[in-house]
Amino acid sequence: MPAKVLNGHMESKFIDWLKTTLDEQTCTNPGIGDDAAVFATPSGMKQLVTSDCLVDRVHFDIASTPMNLIGRKCVGASISDIAAMCGLPTYVIISIVAPKSFRLNDLKQLYDGMLSISNSYNCSIVGGDFISHDGPLAINVTVLGQAKQEQLRFRFGTDANDHIFVSGALGGSRRGHHLTFEPRVELGQILGDNADVHSVTDITDGLVIDLHSILSAGNYGATLIESDIPTSKHLVNGQTAVEAALYDGEDFELLFTASSEYAGHLENNAGVIPITKIGYVTQNPEFLLLTESGETKPLDIRGYSH
Repeated sequence: MPAKVLNGHMESKFIDWLKTTLDEQTCTNPGIGDDAAVFATPSGMKQLVTSDCLVDRVHFDIASTPMNLIGRKCVGASISDIAAMCGLPTYVIISIVAPKSFRLNDLKQLYDGMLSISNSYNCSIVGGDFISHDGPLAINVTVLGQAKQEQLRFRFGTDANDHIFVSGALGGSRRGHHLTFEPRVELGQILGDNADVHSVTDITDGLVIDLHSILSAGNYGATLIESDIPTSKHLVNGQTAVEAALYDGEDFELLFTASSEYAGHLENNAGVIPITKIGYVTQNPEFLLLTESGETKPLDIRGYSH
């Protein structure tokens, strides 16, 4: 059956609520309700665009998760992509395909979470769309950002002599961290100002597979040091902390490589966000784990499966 717009009364009430709510944080003209958003492009800045689609029972579960946390995650994941490019988020566009069982209050709670995190990072929700259908909740978020050319960092660019770093602690996503994480926008700005930082990504699919994504362009490998990997204390039964850190994904921490000469400076200049050196890049394309017992074990190139 084809999708339909939300029923007219509910749609009208939701748009009225949304316009009133967004008028308090939207710095664009004409704002919500027109055919397209209009915003200025600062001169000398590169524009960044990222888009993510998240679906019920794949990326979240509406049966067990508050709507505001679902909304928060959906926008936060895309803000994290901008942070991984060492940019600043500026605008958000959101499209929602809602199940027909959705109520007006569900939409409001969803947007409350979206607004809370977008406001925290000074970016405005400037438009989007919503319809209803017979299927699950699906949310598409597009975030725009900006950065100076010299600040930008990409997944490629690693040097053969680089060391490997992560922010925060890894492995807590199954205990809810994937709903409450903070995108590392501030840290991205710090990394973008440091010429000795060579490649950056955010950890979404898992430490090992995301590390592989930034090293494969140069056909590099890595050795990770088990005792140095910062692990979460929030684990599900049957997990080991290191296994969760290596493979669980959705940590939304920054993973980056930088020169060995700059390693100490990085660790001492990351503000309040903990930074840990967890290993080093190798010209041998294997991915290895140096265990606490001194053994070297091969790592599987796998991660969280969406």
